[in-house]
Amino acid sequence: MTSSVAAQEIDSLSESLNDHCSIQGTNGDANLVLYAKSDFTAENSDQLSVKYGDHVNVLEQVNDDWWWAEHDGSYGYVPRNHLVDVAPVPLDQWEDEEYFDSYGHLKLHLEMMRDQARVSAYQTAIREAVQYIEGKVVLDVGCGTGILSLLAAKEGKAKKVFAVEASEMAEHVGNVACHNSLERTVTVFHSRMEDAVLPEKVDLIISEWMGTLLIFEMMLESVLDARDKWLKPEGVMWPSHATLYLVPCTAQQEYDEKITFWKNICGLDFSPLIPLAYQQFYSIPIYNHILDVKDCLSGAQSILKLQLKTTALTDIEDVSSQFDYVITRSGTMHGFASWFDVEFADISDPRVRPVTLSTGPDHPLTHWKQDLLIIDTPLDMLPGDHVTGTIRLKRNTKWRRHISVTVNYQLLRNNLAQMKETMKEFTLWK
Repeated sequence: MTSSVAAQEIDSLSESLNDHCSIQGTNGDANLVLYAKSDFTAENSDQLSVKYGDHVNVLEQVNDDWWWAEHDGSYGYVPRNHLVDVAPVPLDQWEDEEYFDSYGHLKLHLEMMRDQARVSAYQTAIREAVQYIEGKVVLDVGCGTGILSLLAAKEGKAKKVFAVEASEMAEHVGNVACHNSLERTVTVFHSRMEDAVLPEKVDLIISEWMGTLLIFEMMLESVLDARDKWLKPEGVMWPSHATLYLVPCTAQQEYDEKITFWKNICGLDFSPLIPLAYQQFYSIPIYNHILDVKDCLSGAQSILKLQLKTTALTDIEDVSSQFDYVITRSGTMHGFASWFDVEFADISDPRVRPVTLSTGPDHPLTHWKQDLLIIDTPLDMLPGDHVTGTIRLKRNTKWRRHISVTVNYQLLRNNLAQMKETMKEFTLWK
């Protein structure tokens, strides 16, 4: 139903609004208790917003499309097709079944294991810290195929390694450990980290939790939970630090393939489809973009810094950062690119430069590649221009692994605004 049609129907019903508010279902009919089977957001004051699973008291079945109802002390019209008489199954806000099923197959693990930069960074960090790890207890959160657990046991010479994995891949890690003669060191826990009960606290927590825009999938919450429950006070977190970067960039090939393309097909102009193309292709980040360094229009700026030993969950649930970029070369700005670095601080001497895994465009390509946020109107940039604004990463309140990204930006030339501040929101993925 369109907003205009809904508004017309509501207008035809609103004359009785005052009566409904005064009698509140005392018209002789017994109230009918139903449940919201999906979210509904009110578009005007006569409508009632409800969320999935809400108890809704139906006070009058006004017509086939709209029913007058009450929820939590508020009254209004609710679409009939949003209500059911059987309580819906509680939402799996973490989508664990789907999430862990994807990690129960080798496809994702093959991609990660082939990422030489990723594997090498962890291996190097373990090798260089063998004097600390030897004889210690290590926890691998979300161990996957167990590679970090096995490296900690073999090259780090850990006394014990607890490998925790919620997916079906856990059933294979023990066999791999045994095949490498490490079964006496590595103990596998087939469990969500939050549910795992370890025999003792640990000296080192190691994990590869990073996702798109660093925090997507929110696996970091499980790592922080493990830290708070199982890490000794003097224990170490690896990675120890993480930084997320943002830079204005050009993306001409991407833009031409998805936007310019519609302007001339067989001599016909399909430009009316361009707004739809923006909506369908660019309302989400492009998570597998390969950014050339020369496509950066300025230096990158950090928008999020984490110190994993002290990071709180609230630090990653709602992140806001201001930016002010000075453009260093001419070009068309199609959006912003993002990547992250993580560090493995030297355990024995903090003054030593840490091992770093970078997913930036000036480092070897990783399976994360870079992320691209395309704006709706390209901007022609000149050296000395400023792009100012804010970026916000906010966790979805319902779907706990997902985030939204909101960018507010403005172009300044010679200290004069060249445009109104513009906002664009991206969902990752809900």
